[in-house]
Amino acid sequence: MLKERVSDNMLDRKKMDECQGLLQALVTQYEEKLSKCDKVSLQDLELIYLGRKLETYKGAKPKGDTLRSEERRKEVVEHITEIIKRKIKEYYGYDNVDIESFLHILELVSKADPNSAYKVLDEFKKACTEVASNTVGSLKTILPEQGLGYLEASHHRENQYYNDIVDGVFAVSDYDDLIAYSMRAVCNPSGMVSRNNEIHYPDNPIVEIDDPESVMLKRPVSIYSSDAKKFEPVVDFKLVDGKPSIIFGSEWVAKVDKIDAFEDQIGRVPRDFFKDRKVYVRDKDHEVCLSDSIKKRV
Repeated sequence: MLKERVSDNMLDRKKMDECQGLLQALVTQYEEKLSKCDKVSLQDLELIYLGRKLETYKGAKPKGDTLRSEERRKEVVEHITEIIKRKIKEYYGYDNVDIESFLHILELVSKADPNSAYKVLDEFKKACTEVASNTVGSLKTILPEQGLGYLEASHHRENQYYNDIVDGVFAVSDYDDLIAYSMRAVCNPSGMVSRNNEIHYPDNPIVEIDDPESVMLKRPVSIYSSDAKKFEPVVDFKLVDGKPSIIFGSEWVAKVDKIDAFEDQIGRVPRDFFKDRKVYVRDKDHEVCLSDSIKKRV
């Protein structure tokens, strides 16, 4: 039964891969569109997003690998503050400004200007939602809880780029992220650390690795599908050598109290997930590379 469910999810993979390809094409398209915006407008947008990061780190709760302690939070806040002060001086020539008030005015002006970079990025987000609606139709949320007919908002949660704290339902559109979060749900949900092409879990989510096509999770987890039209993409923005850069992975958020959801379950994950990435799991007091173990067992 669980193997059949993997096959069902593999069929969805084609649509999810198509969706991600179209979304990445939108990134390229809108970076080109942003490059035609006024230089000052782009600098405004960069500072707006830096300001959002500053406010997020001020309000975030220390947890996980990104923000391990109160001391670490203070270091990050001071670092971002210095970057903002330096850029305000560089871009506008101002010293000793009230950062919060200054950035608030920048955002109000950017929202009011129909030709601003802010407006173009807003168009990008809407275009992403339209693409997801027309390709996959629904976005996926992984939870250890089963039998839910709707999903309730997470409260005071930071997004993956730490540029907003929201009450909302989070989801993903990328197939590999879906698999990674499925394994996370078996372990401690807040314990997964992902860097570059490595994923670290606090426990081993896999119980059997002998099947030639898939490996078995220690227990099934639920995949909840919700209407893509309700979501907006989680993005970041920065200037790289003066050129606009949109950062978007596959995280989405629906800023609602609750959302209807259709449940499926996954009990096995495909072996090819481990082919091109290193997955580490903790075994007592040391880490073991699960990918290497799986590759040896065919």
